[in-house]
Amino acid sequence: MALEDTIIQLKGMGKKFKTANGPVVALDDINLDIRRGEIFGIIGLSGAGKSTLVRCINMLEVPTSGEVLFEGQDLTSMSEAGRRKARQSMGMIFQQFNLLAQRNILKNICFPMEISGERRYSRTEARDRAMELLKLVGLEDRAGAYPAQLSGGQKQRVAIARAIATNPKVLLCDEATSALDPNTTKSILQLLKQINRDFGITVIVITHEMSVIESICDRVAIIDKSHIAEVGRVSDIFSEPKSKIGRQLILGDAVTNVAFDNSRKIRIIFDGRESMEPVIANMILASKVPVNILYASTRDVGGKAMGQMIIQLPEDADSAGRALHYLDTVKIPYEEVTGDDI
Repeated sequence: MALEDTIIQLKGMGKKFKTANGPVVALDDINLDIRRGEIFGIIGLSGAGKSTLVRCINMLEVPTSGEVLFEGQDLTSMSEAGRRKARQSMGMIFQQFNLLAQRNILKNICFPMEISGERRYSRTEARDRAMELLKLVGLEDRAGAYPAQLSGGQKQRVAIARAIATNPKVLLCDEATSALDPNTTKSILQLLKQINRDFGITVIVITHEMSVIESICDRVAIIDKSHIAEVGRVSDIFSEPKSKIGRQLILGDAVTNVAFDNSRKIRIIFDGRESMEPVIANMILASKVPVNILYASTRDVGGKAMGQMIIQLPEDADSAGRALHYLDTVKIPYEEVTGDDI
């Protein structure tokens, strides 16, 4: 990867917090390259260190060790004034929206333009920019409303508009959809994809939900117990996770819905086949082997099947072999799973 393609680099970054019981390691030897214009996901379980990681990227938390490079400049060696200037190129949205309750929606979006040190916006310029962004997020008719009068999804749309008001190069999203229902989450993720596509803003998504990563991210880093467990293209990690935490996050609710006894089980990965193709029925007909579906989580995305399924193979080795041979022949990815993978 060429250096000019990288907008953020983390080199050996670590973060420790002092507590009454001694130092706590929140991040340890974090190395990441985030490319200009991509949607990059950071996923981990609660307490893994992902929120600390995003706060170190924009220097709201100063790392204890290592470097944070933004467009080639090391933020850790800068003065606080230099960090503030760099931070103005990074918008941020949060799980709880963080809107100003006493300001209406228009004034909430104008607020970062009023305090911008990089460029001073006139009152007219700020208002025009805010109305333009309200139209972008579909709330141009709610300019005079206050945050308490909006739904959660509307509040997050306002927060997104505010975050990009000063034309940042990076948008940091810290659990931005965790407080929203599934349909609202889908619309917010579509909005983030549109902003990334139309404005070329690099989007960094922090989440504990693999479905969010799968929906919009190009690449993903999985963080586990303060360390990066693996990094790669979302499709590659979804198809063949290398780490135990990766398998756990991808299997998701299969952890509780599947009884992992001694029988042989495989996870079939649907990564873009035609959604109307009856894969399991065809396998049964071709191999003449009945199988038991233990878990399925698939969806139609533009006519393509995405998701996964766990099936139980017959005990007879020859029968199981015929079923797997069919999957190999039609090039459907799969992997064996056991209780040790969870």
